[in-house]
Amino acid sequence: MKICTSCKKPHEEETKRCSLCKEYDREWNRQYREANREKTRESVRKSYKRNKEKYREKSRKRYEANKEKERERSRKYREDNPEKIKEIHSKYREANREKNRKRGREWHAKKRAQKAHEGINIFKMKMLEAIKTINKKKEEENV
Repeated sequence: MKICTSCKKPHEEETKRCSLCKEYDREWNRQYREANREKTRESVRKSYKRNKEKYREKSRKRYEANKEKERERSRKYREDNPEKIKEIHSKYREANREKNRKRGREWHAKKRAQKAHEGINIFKMKMLEAIKTINKKKEEENV
């Protein structure tokens, strides 16, 4: 038998506090969070900003542990809320318009360069073929 550190009553559990005290604290915390919703949200935001990498690592581990389940949950959310997803995408596009345009211009420039390079290669190949045929004709004339 152990004595609860909160209520000082004996209990059979292996923990320091009894289940009644834990339940009372959970209920009190829930009521406090509901009463001070903005305050708790702000503290969570600040905590996330301070420990961003820690939260991301937890998220990655959770995702890696249940990849299929997380993908299914994400797919279902996208199916259930298409308007919300469209809104998120449009906000992102609006916020990153210049960045996306720059990336698009770079991509198109790269593609144009590849096509030009391919055109040069085709021209070189045709020139080499022409030179080979000319050389064959010269050899045939010499023989």
